[in-house]
Amino acid sequence: MGAFKKFLVVTAKFENFILQWSTIAFTAIVFAAVITRYFFNYSWAPTEEVVKFIRIWVAFIGMAYAARYGLHINMSVIYDLLPDGGKKALAILLSTVGFAASVLLTIYGYQMVMGAYHGDHVSPALRLPMAPIYLALPIGSFLMAIQYARTLVKNFREKGPHISPDKQEEIEAV
Repeated sequence: MGAFKKFLVVTAKFENFILQWSTIAFTAIVFAAVITRYFFNYSWAPTEEVVKFIRIWVAFIGMAYAARYGLHINMSVIYDLLPDGGKKALAILLSTVGFAASVLLTIYGYQMVMGAYHGDHVSPALRLPMAPIYLALPIGSFLMAIQYARTLVKNFREKGPHISPDKQEEIEAV
């Protein structure tokens, strides 16, 4: 297995790990907060902040996961009206725009993380440094850029329109 294939396997495992364990942590924290508030009349103030941090990581890593498997929201009205060549052109256009947007998000996310790191930004309740929380943006955007680049390459190399690197033309009309 080549280095890039190994990298893709590691990133897929990373995405799955973050999404699965974050969901478990989110659920456990919210459940515990509800139980303590209802039965013991006690509310842990930073619960909302911790849950917000988890949701940030889920959202940005989830973007990469969705790009890998073609799960981003699609509007198929125009796509369905196009001939096969038009579908392929639209898939290439969407992959190109997705890649460009992901690269920009990666760059701006990195700048945001560095600003938070050098500015000593901390969270209001727990006083945690915000740079590790903000890292979700450039990491998720970078992983998403890789998936859009893979989709773009796949559209040029293989026959048929591809909406993700791992699926072929699965846009369904609702």
